[in-house]
Amino acid sequence: MSLTSGEVIRSPRIADRRRAVRLQQRSRRRRLVIAFALVVAAGAGAVLLTRSEVFQLDSIAVVGTRTVTDDTVREASGLAPGQNLLSIDLGAVEARVEELPAVLEARVTRDGSLGIVIEIAEREAVLGVRAGERRWFVDAEGRVVPAPDSGVPVVDVGGDVAGPVTLDAAVVDGVVTLWRALPKRLRGRMSPIGTAPGGDLSFSVAGTAVRFGTLTHVKAKVHAFLRVRRRVLHAGDDLDAVDVSSPRRPAASIS
Repeated sequence: MSLTSGEVIRSPRIADRRRAVRLQQRSRRRRLVIAFALVVAAGAGAVLLTRSEVFQLDSIAVVGTRTVTDDTVREASGLAPGQNLLSIDLGAVEARVEELPAVLEARVTRDGSLGIVIEIAEREAVLGVRAGERRWFVDAEGRVVPAPDSGVPVVDVGGDVAGPVTLDAAVVDGVVTLWRALPKRLRGRMSPIGTAPGGDLSFSVAGTAVRFGTLTHVKAKVHAFLRVRRRVLHAGDDLDAVDVSSPRRPAASIS
């Protein structure tokens, strides 16, 4: 076959392929447009929901308060009636409430469709601290907290302490362990625990002066004191003083 100038041979197969490619491109563009429209619609819907009066916060309940007031917890939460429930970050609310000095832990949950419940656990005093005429209380972490409802051991840190300060958590734990190892009948007859350079502790229990030493082997030292006291009292004598700083070799002063 001869071709004249400018004449082009078109293959039916190539033409079909080109039409298929154009159809695929149009279909792909159509899907992208639809997907974009759905995203925009979803975003607009979310904005409308977070601004809708249908989901306004109606009630804020507080549970577990003892020394801190419900209003203080509500204020710290940053919540207020009328806020949209869908825009509230419960974890952020918990973090804000836990910044209150008296609060150990907070848990925030939704109550029905329009309410929020803030449940807190307050820090509890486990140890009293005395410095001259000043006295305050600390929790298990050594933080200053309100006075407890019932008795706790007391540590005398001397009169040169400026005021309420935190204590090392290990010291708090050791003193509380000492106190709890004593029989309940003796806890109320225990004097404030004196401290000396080097960490040695001393106190009296039911009229007996006790040199305790440092806060090591706490339970062994308490058991040594109780064992010596029981033997001396059983013999009909008075236990004036006892040194349990070395619990395996306690020394006693008897009259």
